[in-house]
Amino acid sequence: MVKEGTIFPLVGVKFIPQEVLNGLSIGEQLLLEHDTNNQFDKFAVDVKTLDGEHIGYIKSTLAGRFTNPAEGGVHQGIWLGLVKEFTYHEGARVGVRVQITDTPLTEADEVDAV
Repeated sequence: MVKEGTIFPLVGVKFIPQEVLNGLSIGEQLLLEHDTNNQFDKFAVDVKTLDGEHIGYIKSTLAGRFTNPAEGGVHQGIWLGLVKEFTYHEGARVGVRVQITDTPLTEADEVDAV
């Protein structure tokens, strides 16, 4: 299970347009949600801005930490995070690290958050 304060690098960022990455700010709030339609990873965790803009995924080897093993690996809802830092190559943003800021939201919270 993921703990509040944990920091994760995102994967798939190289497929995100540079203008989207440049539009992100340190401290910007993010939503982390199970991607039930991901054909490559049944535990995939999609990371989005509050506007719903996809910016990457939690690495597949870490995505299972967003599940509850006691419930057979069921995802625990929507997590909240924030942009912690960026990595750069030749002046371009090529990486994003995300910090978990809150435990999974309940169904009632999910309605308010989206």
